[in-house]
Amino acid sequence: MSSSEVFKVFAANDESLAITINGCSTSYRDLRELVEKEKQKLKSPDRNRRVFGHFAIKELKFIVRFIALFELDLPQAIFSQDWSEEYCKKIYKILGPFTLIKNEENLEVNSGESLLRNNTSVVLFTSGTTGVPKGVELSFENIKSNIVNIARELDFEEVNEQSLFLPLSYSYGLIGQLLPGLYSNQHITIHPGLMEFKTYLETCDNIGMVAGVPAHLKTLCLVTEANQKIEKIVSAGAFLPKELRLQIQNHFHKTIIYNNYGQTELAPRGIVFNSKDPKFFSNITGRAIADLEVKVDSDANLMFKGSHVMLGYIGDGDLPDGWLNTKDKAIIEDGLITIQGRSDQLVKIDGERIHPLEIENSLESLTGVREAAVLVQDHQVHGNILCAIISKDKYQEISVSMIRDKLSDLLSQKKIPKIFKEIPELPKNSNGKKDRKAIHSVFKTLRPLK
Repeated sequence: MSSSEVFKVFAANDESLAITINGCSTSYRDLRELVEKEKQKLKSPDRNRRVFGHFAIKELKFIVRFIALFELDLPQAIFSQDWSEEYCKKIYKILGPFTLIKNEENLEVNSGESLLRNNTSVVLFTSGTTGVPKGVELSFENIKSNIVNIARELDFEEVNEQSLFLPLSYSYGLIGQLLPGLYSNQHITIHPGLMEFKTYLETCDNIGMVAGVPAHLKTLCLVTEANQKIEKIVSAGAFLPKELRLQIQNHFHKTIIYNNYGQTELAPRGIVFNSKDPKFFSNITGRAIADLEVKVDSDANLMFKGSHVMLGYIGDGDLPDGWLNTKDKAIIEDGLITIQGRSDQLVKIDGERIHPLEIENSLESLTGVREAAVLVQDHQVHGNILCAIISKDKYQEISVSMIRDKLSDLLSQKKIPKIFKEIPELPKNSNGKKDRKAIHSVFKTLRPLK
């Protein structure tokens, strides 16, 4: 399948709406014309395989340029407008020589030979849990497989429209939702953020599909009227606990919920599960997508091999035998995969290996707790101790004694944090995930939870 065939729905005579953004709507026919014009601007003999870097702004011109570069088979690197100047400099250094498209100007950045693989189509950057940026090289095959398989696994063609508020610099928003939506001939309305979508939802009788991270979905349940019609709700980017799955179903009772697992390195999907399955309302993550091979190694790390798996990181070697080690601990039983947390976040408390994610999920299942983060602090007497930061639900009362009492029914005593602090809202990154670095930074400034 060629790149143009992936976007087969861009028929020149199709007047159905493709994208509404910033109050302006564009049909598929007009989108195709814009892409063809952009391809003529970008295509020239001296630009063969030149790497283009551009910022993923929520404007039609970014989407048009992305598609044009993709169809021309010109590699592109996607930047976030939320990055600081210092972070951008780190990214530029990793990327090697490239052409930066900014304010409609082409600027040559860096010099020397390209560090990218010959078949790289898209470069996305991830800092993972370390904060150190890595350039993820994705091939045309990676992108194509994800578009086709996500559209099928999440039943995109069953709904005619999608609301999208995720950043387009985020692989989840760009490859996980926007591109399968265009492939499936959806009308995609792009919103600046979650609250703008909430306002839009209040004016609509029906929403076809909406996607977010679990923190977004929990907020939607808190700030919207119950039983508003959303046909499909997609969750990815973090663990979706059983309690939140039930909360979403009870709030949007006619909705089909899709839980996804993935990484930028999986371009971005590896596992999917939906609420039509009788085992969905549990902590099971789901089943591997399409033709992906999946296994756990001797340390219980989840590993994938197949068409969704990246080529590798810029400047690094190829993956051993094509297997991606996700560094997530998992259990696989009868084809069902349960993620247990990041291997690099495991901590030892009184000789026992503990994963903070398990404690966070237990805390967030409690009435009165909106969000929670668990971290480890040094203690002069006890060594490592667990500390929790709680964002309270303003409509429910909660106290430390109540939390400890309820946690004792869910966790061993070693897993119950010794210190509890409160915060109005946990710091988030631009993708809506908990910002672990910022959480650690603010911990000492917070007041104790009583």
